Amino acid sequence: MHERLARIRIANQPSHLALLAGRIRSDGRIVASDGELHENVPDGLLYLNTRVGWPRLLRGLNAGVVIIDRSTFSSPSILDRALAWAHEHRARHVIVVAEIGDESTIEQTKSALDQQPCVWPWTAEMIADCHATVGTPEDTSSLSANELRGAPRHFSVVRPSSTNIEDISARIRVALGNAARLQLEFPPSLQTARRLFYGLVQLTGHVETYNLHAALDHRTSALSSLRHRIESERDPRVEAGWSTYYMTRWTDLRLDLLDLYRLMEQDNPKLLGVALAIEWLRDKHSTAPICIRVPSEAAGMALADDMADLVPEWPIDGESITWRPWSERLEWNADERFEILPASPPPSRAGLLWSVEASQQMLVLYDFELASVTRRVEHSNELSIERLNHCCDRLGLGSLPPLTASASIDEVIEFDPGSREKPVVDLEVDLDVMFFDPEDDTGASSEYSAVGGDPVTVIPVVLEPDGSRWLIRHDAQVETLKAQKVVYLAVDSVKPGMTVVVPQGDGREELFARLVTATHQSQDLQAFDVLFVRWRNACRTAYRDAGSWEALGRRMQAEGCLVTSQSPRTWATGAVIGPEDPEDIRRIGKLACDPLVETQYRRIDAAVRQVRSLHMKLGSLLNAAMTDAMSGGGVNLDKLKDLLGGIDPSELLDEFELRVVRAIDEPEEAPGHLVRRVVAP
Repeated sequence: MHERLARIRIANQPSHLALLAGRIRSDGRIVASDGELHENVPDGLLYLNTRVGWPRLLRGLNAGVVIIDRSTFSSPSILDRALAWAHEHRARHVIVVAEIGDESTIEQTKSALDQQPCVWPWTAEMIADCHATVGTPEDTSSLSANELRGAPRHFSVVRPSSTNIEDISARIRVALGNAARLQLEFPPSLQTARRLFYGLVQLTGHVETYNLHAALDHRTSALSSLRHRIESERDPRVEAGWSTYYMTRWTDLRLDLLDLYRLMEQDNPKLLGVALAIEWLRDKHSTAPICIRVPSEAAGMALADDMADLVPEWPIDGESITWRPWSERLEWNADERFEILPASPPPSRAGLLWSVEASQQMLVLYDFELASVTRRVEHSNELSIERLNHCCDRLGLGSLPPLTASASIDEVIEFDPGSREKPVVDLEVDLDVMFFDPEDDTGASSEYSAVGGDPVTVIPVVLEPDGSRWLIRHDAQVETLKAQKVVYLAVDSVKPGMTVVVPQGDGREELFARLVTATHQSQDLQAFDVLFVRWRNACRTAYRDAGSWEALGRRMQAEGCLVTSQSPRTWATGAVIGPEDPEDIRRIGKLACDPLVETQYRRIDAAVRQVRSLHMKLGSLLNAAMTDAMSGGGVNLDKLKDLLGGIDPSELLDEFELRVVRAIDEPEEAPGHLVRRVVAP
């Protein structure tokens, strides 16, 4: 935090000194900019990382102004806890930074504060005035707060043609809308129905390809597994409040979902829509880089595979054309850079429609998605002007000058413009009912699964001293301290009395993974990551061609490989960086028909060995560095800082604590969103 503030200079002075900045630790003490520990920093700026939990400030210190960056939170529940923390510390003022279009945050803040907040949305004219006063923001800023470059947004839309999909989707939307009007919590079967519908609508590639990649990523549910659940739910048991709905509507909804799945299996018009969007941008803007936004890593990798087959001259190669998950933020950009949104984003990601990370956006939307986005954009424009007028009155700033719309849809491109009529939209149906807001688990451990709360088999690890329970997937590993080193053990091998490394607050990642991620931000290791991405993609391609991991294992053994059939799976997921035998890299390249991997296998092996060595050094330092961090500094913390390329690890280490295991409970079912969380006894 101090390093980030030091890069911001006010009157040519680093802001971390001018603001007397301090970081709140998990024990409530404060780390000042000089690294010293304090119990209080008078009139200073305090920074709290939600991963360390919600500590009580010492000696009755209250908060004057609390600034909450909602745009970086992975879940609305974190905002609830942040607002509660501000209330507990008697904050005189609370400022919530959110994205334009994020209406849920406004309602959430209003409910928590029990009053109507003063909402100040940015507009093109206001930003232009700021630019004239303080200058244009740097293009290299890592901040991304919607339209802070000042230009109105202009969208172009590709509208795929599919009458059958539109007709079935209309019936499904009506059924989901009727369910939402009951204002009851959706039963599991109806939650699955909504997720399957949403997953099919936002899918940009072939269903089969997506299912293969989703099977590799425990954070994502394969559409085939959702379909299987719907297929088996002929007569689900529901509470009394849902009985009439299920008697009259469930059978038709279920059959429509299965029909939609079959249609999408045969042909997905959005794949061609994305290709058409790329072609349109290439024809108009030559070689400007293109970023395709997708909801998950599995969706991005599947799209890359399918586009390589459909239009090999425009590969999604990570250079001229890339994909990024919805949650990932890029730097501001003054040059031409284009973005394709192949689905209407959910309400929590509405800020993508006002992003400053691209100079122009193209949307690939069905008719009903286009109607939803149009309504959302127009509504946001109206609310911005209304809220600004309210703020001016409330703050005594006078009247507003005339304002223009901050976003508009200017061009709609159709596959066959002559065959389409203007879409008829049922205004009685809430088009946003198809959306749900899964937690943003992009950075979560790969063993975290169950987007949206699917039940997961966990083994509770009971911790000292309060008997709290740490819920770990039954097939996962945990970090333990053994012989002064961090050792991974299967959760069913953990014994009472052992010391484990437990994430605090809202974190769920492993400490080692967090350190490795921080280390990989250096440019040297980012270059290695380019090779690793190609290597892992080759593993997935070889798996897809073989049809199963067992079949791939047999093919590898026929080439002279000595590892088991599960080894390529661990290489593909990144659980293991790479094989011990460099020849196995060449064999994968050969089976995947990837000439780069096959010919550059020695180079990839050298990168694997260097990064593996770095990981081993990190592991040997963790225990001693954590002890140093708690005492405010030490030689081991300095060594770890050097190993991380100068990154201060103390803030990161504060996200974790060492706990002693009291007992290991029997396996049980738990909601997916609780995996790797510590819950009260």
